[in-house]
Amino acid sequence: MADAPGSAMGDRGRPPLKAEPRKQLSMVLPPMLLDAIKQRSRELSLTVTAYIIQLVRQDLNWSGMGDPSTRERLDHIEQRLRSLEHHDRDL
Repeated sequence: MADAPGSAMGDRGRPPLKAEPRKQLSMVLPPMLLDAIKQRSRELSLTVTAYIIQLVRQDLNWSGMGDPSTRERLDHIEQRLRSLEHHDRDL
């Protein structure tokens, strides 16, 4: 019988090959703070997630990983371009 997901041991009693990274954090924020975060992230053309990651990294002076905000910004620009191209074809 396999251990439950997330347990210390994987199938057949062996340790799992790689731990699953944390992907989500649930927080309760005051509505005014959340509105300010959303507004500022829009001003910077970032998602709320990318904006918060950027803030936390700056506060911790941590550059352990590549900057995801650059990738997210490029993805956002590509989505906007596809939308404009689609709109242009419809005219």
